[in-house]
Amino acid sequence: MNADKTSKLIAKSKLKIDDKLSMHLEGNHYPPIDKRFIPVAKQAIELAQQNDWDTLLSYPNGIQRTVAFTVEGMNLKYFLEEDE
Repeated sequence: MNADKTSKLIAKSKLKIDDKLSMHLEGNHYPPIDKRFIPVAKQAIELAQQNDWDTLLSYPNGIQRTVAFTVEGMNLKYFLEEDE
């Protein structure tokens, strides 16, 4: 199964959001994205769902990136979709 399909399955699972993001960030990225980025991913998802793509997010490593950059870079698109 490819990472895109795996990402979609994880996003649509009944797990808690922190568990979903942990599996997604560590299992679908190389190198894995550290668990310290889970709060940033959650914030990006919330802001993107409000169509707020330009807000700067502070990463745990001290850099800042926009919501749009974060959603794209962390491949969070499936976490934005409404449940089917």
